[in-house]
Amino acid sequence: MAPETINIDGRTFVQADQLPIAEWPCVLAERPQPTLTLKDDDLFLLTDTLGNITGSCMGDDRSVSMGLFCNDTRYLSRLELQIDGRSPILLSSTADKGFVLSVLCTNPHIGENIKAESIGIKRELVLNGGLFEEVEVANYSTNPVSFEISLSFDADFVDLFEIRGFNRDHRGNLLRMVIPEKKIPGVENSKCLTDGSQDLKEVQRSEENAENLNGEDEQSSIALISHMPAISAPDEFSLAYQGLDGSLLESRISFVDRMPDFLSGNTAIWKLELQSHQKLTLGYRLQMLISGRPASTVNAPVTLAQAKAAELMEEQTWRQQVTQIR
Repeated sequence: MAPETINIDGRTFVQADQLPIAEWPCVLAERPQPTLTLKDDDLFLLTDTLGNITGSCMGDDRSVSMGLFCNDTRYLSRLELQIDGRSPILLSSTADKGFVLSVLCTNPHIGENIKAESIGIKRELVLNGGLFEEVEVANYSTNPVSFEISLSFDADFVDLFEIRGFNRDHRGNLLRMVIPEKKIPGVENSKCLTDGSQDLKEVQRSEENAENLNGEDEQSSIALISHMPAISAPDEFSLAYQGLDGSLLESRISFVDRMPDFLSGNTAIWKLELQSHQKLTLGYRLQMLISGRPASTVNAPVTLAQAKAAELMEEQTWRQQVTQIR
């Protein structure tokens, strides 16, 4: 029986529990990670030192405080960058400016051809009416390299009271955006129904494998990833929630610079081939919406550069207004 669809603004959604998907496996740290915080007007972002949000990797534990929040609602409960199914190695990170987070990291040993610390990854995340991220990837080896970069997203749309342990008697419904199927050249594991949903038997097999995974078992995680269902990536997709009052909350993610090669669940995957010393940039813009209107009181610009410039100008104006002792 096909799941019941919900049409909103020309897009089709179904209730998430009616269209299960096998999510990209998490790579969990062996010990608790320090956190970094960004704050801008009615937005704040709490990540680990890699710039990742891994709260939803803890199962149903909503008390994990990491995430992207607007007006006390969490619009992003997972944001995880992986390289070939592995967690990058942190070199440095800072959020000293308060509105921009910068991360430098590199790769672990990958297969037989990519030595550890031969690929540089620079992440920059900026808050300004929305979330903007650019990921610069560079090959510092003397040989061409091929690998995958993935970014996993999720949103539970819980409020701060729920995170602090207060349970609600009733909640609305998490929604999943239906993406029409497109054939992916060179990807044999694309098993989606014509309405964009995945083959349920394939999903169940993937979910059973995921349940048997230890988050620290990297090789098992990589093996599972190779069998994940995939579809051709659209220019944008939404994580959505319909409240009890009928309002639609969205985290709308638009990709920039280079489109992902395909999607697996809520994970965007780029298949990269870099020549020696070649660099390229990936990115996205995340808008938070309530029934089609911006959730933040700050108008989000189009690009990360514009968002960063607006924040720097605001900081400069503030500094000019404060008392100075010479």
